[in-house]
Amino acid sequence: MGKQRNVKLEIKPPTPKSFAEFILRRSQRAQDDNRLNTIIKLFGSVILLVFLFAALTGCGQSTTTAQTPEPDYARAITETTLRGLSDSNLEEYTRYGNPEFRAAVTQQILDATAGPLKEQYGAYESLNYLSTQQQEEYTIVHYRVKYAKGELGVRMVFDRDHLVAGQWFEEPQK
Repeated sequence: MGKQRNVKLEIKPPTPKSFAEFILRRSQRAQDDNRLNTIIKLFGSVILLVFLFAALTGCGQSTTTAQTPEPDYARAITETTLRGLSDSNLEEYTRYGNPEFRAAVTQQILDATAGPLKEQYGAYESLNYLSTQQQEEYTIVHYRVKYAKGELGVRMVFDRDHLVAGQWFEEPQK
């Protein structure tokens, strides 16, 4: 049979210097991993913001021009809609609404919007045309609205039949 050889395995405890080097290398690797994760997160956030911006602007399909004249139908419809909101009058508020708009707005929804609006801004007084956008089959008209206690921006969305498809309040544009 064969001879057996005795092999002596010697395990040395780490020296303070080698242990410190090990911890330092491990710490540096962790920092590098954290930096990489931060860069990836930052890059991902930037890409997300770019996509969000593209989605909000309609990927270039929307044109905004302050020089575009106010659509001839928009002012009268907007004034009627805003008076109806200010008076919490559902019939007046939805008079020029398309079927989807009329179906979406109930007296309860109107009251829940009109009450706080009137409390904070007062009664509707007048509006000032700012700009128009065309986005797919919708015309979006921006106004600065004057109330008894302040101003708001309003975005009126009209469908191709010149009926109200939506309305949003926003910070007034300058």
